[in-house]
Amino acid sequence: WCGARVACMVGANAVRLARAAELGAEAVWNVSEQGTSGLGKFLENLSCELPAVAIEAAGHPSAVPIAIQSVAPGGTVVLMGLSGNKLAEVCTDDVVLKQLTVRGSLSSEPEDWVAVTEMLSSGAVQSVVSDVLEGLENYDEAIERVRNPPPGMIKLIVRPNG
Repeated sequence: WCGARVACMVGANAVRLARAAELGAEAVWNVSEQGTSGLGKFLENLSCELPAVAIEAAGHPSAVPIAIQSVAPGGTVVLMGLSGNKLAEVCTDDVVLKQLTVRGSLSSEPEDWVAVTEMLSSGAVQSVVSDVLEGLENYDEAIERVRNPPPGMIKLIVRPNG
């Protein structure tokens, strides 16, 4: 992924999309406001072609067909988001006719953590953690915030030894 770029971040959360733009996404597309019908054309206009790779990390079943529609023929769709066993509606003809590779990923390998730590330390990437709770006694509050995020929350962590 060295040299990869985030041409467009697609999502439904305006706060997260704004943060993606702050962190360097070249464009954002809010499916809650803009729908999905013009996304492919928008991506082509952005880079003169559809991206070779689409990474689905939302975990919402509706994100899978959007990723498949948004990637170039011969491209790769990486599925990282867990849906809680909800089914995604996918037309397998789209995968076959576009000759796509679809991969599942648990998001990282052990060596990735060393690289990420170095990138965060050097300032090459920025954290998306917006909320921190100190101590495991705040676990219930953390779960409630994840279920019903307060305005502006992107990611939450609990520091066990707060």
